[in-house]
Amino acid sequence: MLNAKMKKCTLLTTWLLCVLYVTVSPWSRIEAADELNIEFREGVIPKDQFLDELAKRCFLFFWDKADPDTGLLPDRTAADGSQVTNVSSSAATGFGLTAYCIAADRGWISREAAYERTEKVLRFLMTMEHVEGHFYHFKNMQSGERVWQCELSNIDTALLMGGVLTAAEYFKGTEVEEIGNQLFDRVRWDFLMRDDGILSMGWTPENGYLNAAWGNYSELMILYLLGLGSETYPLPEKTWHAWERGPVMVYGDRVYLNCPPLFTHQYSQGYFDFRNKRDDYADYWTNSVLATEANREFCINLSDQFKSWGENIWGLTASDGEKGYRAWGGPPAPLESLDGTVVPCAAGGSVAFKPDECLDALYAMYTQYGDEIWKKFGFVDAFNPENGWVASDVIGIDVGITLVMIANMQDGFVWDTFMKHPVAKRGMKRAGFVEIGVNREGFMPNSSIYGLKKKPVSYRPNISSKYGKPKNGKARFLGSTKLGLNKAISDTGGWFKSNWDQNYLYFTADVVDATFDDKTDRFEVYIDPNNDGLIWNGKEDFQFIFYASGRIAGWSLDKKNRTVKSDVKVTKKGFQIEVAIPWKILGTRPAKDVEMGFSAAIANQKKPGDVSKLDWHFQPKDRSVELGAISFTK
Repeated sequence: MLNAKMKKCTLLTTWLLCVLYVTVSPWSRIEAADELNIEFREGVIPKDQFLDELAKRCFLFFWDKADPDTGLLPDRTAADGSQVTNVSSSAATGFGLTAYCIAADRGWISREAAYERTEKVLRFLMTMEHVEGHFYHFKNMQSGERVWQCELSNIDTALLMGGVLTAAEYFKGTEVEEIGNQLFDRVRWDFLMRDDGILSMGWTPENGYLNAAWGNYSELMILYLLGLGSETYPLPEKTWHAWERGPVMVYGDRVYLNCPPLFTHQYSQGYFDFRNKRDDYADYWTNSVLATEANREFCINLSDQFKSWGENIWGLTASDGEKGYRAWGGPPAPLESLDGTVVPCAAGGSVAFKPDECLDALYAMYTQYGDEIWKKFGFVDAFNPENGWVASDVIGIDVGITLVMIANMQDGFVWDTFMKHPVAKRGMKRAGFVEIGVNREGFMPNSSIYGLKKKPVSYRPNISSKYGKPKNGKARFLGSTKLGLNKAISDTGGWFKSNWDQNYLYFTADVVDATFDDKTDRFEVYIDPNNDGLIWNGKEDFQFIFYASGRIAGWSLDKKNRTVKSDVKVTKKGFQIEVAIPWKILGTRPAKDVEMGFSAAIANQKKPGDVSKLDWHFQPKDRSVELGAISFTK
């Protein structure tokens, strides 16, 4: 169990400096050059030396745990280094290649040792199984063969290529550069491109292209930019403009593109230098700064619920959790059930964006929880100070982004190296990036959205449900609450109205969609009877999904309450749907001066995995979702 006071006391009463020179024996073909010229501290580490120590320990993971024959890096390993791992991830191997360049630059290993190991990895990658230059997400470390029937992953290939190109540039004029460029040039970046320019997330030989697609702001930028920078198989420029810059988040006084787990704001920025640059849509550097600030503030705001969280104990991103791997997210987070888990690489991977706040967080974790969470390779992947749970493993990509961003924060090493490569330069140019002026023309204060002239304002609307069964008549317009740069659904719209009687709450929706698919397109209703904020999957809150086919779904439905009804009629412009929800399911009755939380939505699926929604009012907050309001009149 974690005991912050005890661990802090133990650390502060011990001050022992040990100088360790480590020889990694499995690398039989590398002799004297394999010696690590690294000083590891035991005992309390001064704050001004802490990031150096953390970076060295992160590097040790990539040096110590690589396969001696193939050079591939493990997806994960035991935090104490004891576990023998046989599953590699492409992204972790990419971070490993970058780690060797960082280590050689810092003098932790010789340039010769870094070169020899890098060459080993690249030569094996040239022989490893691939499809159109793309690699599988996970593979056997010894053979390079696909494991777990995993997907051919373009984002993991992109993160691997980030390391490949960094190494190619760092060892310019050598065989490493030649092989690295060959690996990159054989990637057909358009292999997973759909007709609309959006990239599918992957492919499997069993089922073909994945339905999921890179269509919204996330870690996707490195993927699209590398594709744009390719000379052999370049993506068309339309792909950069095809993905949606959204959703736009308003949190405190910040306005930015949001994707809740913090890693999505970090991975592309580990390699591409977005500082003082913008495209036609946003300043992505500032966006990551604002997302980091919001993640920290979000945790502070929840410190009454999680007593250990606060100004210096914070950080939410994808990690191991007590019940398995979880995509913890910052604001908004009601769609993911938080349990008090803190993830060190959230601050570690954002240290370049907010150096002081992130160092304060990392050092507070170290001093308060000590050797419970501080191991051979730095921090464990995650820990829960609320109940004492500590992850047993470290994860390669989490260790990698921490090391890369420490290096970038300290002297910009990875940025400076990677951005010299012609691929990086072409990618940024074809995407239309330009320098941002000193006065930040086109940007509002505390906003990353280019061209936004007014801060989006969210107000809570109210509709009145009239007594009596539904009748033909004008329904209320179902407008979109999407903000800023979210693309409109050009051929879809709708109206809705509400009625009630003693037995049912009724909704009628007219959906305009000339090409609707009755198996996927739908009308959705969300109800918060207590009017205190909707909790996703909450027992006291309700979701009802009414498909154009007549099928009814939603978390609120089970065998006991199949009395919800719907009736669908095809119209010239789309379809009309009438629904009836029994009051007994909702556990309440209409009354004068009583409001319930309510929202409705139209969901339109153009292609598999590509769903757009028009929401009436669905605003995620710290702990719940704010819906609009519905009141009742006779």
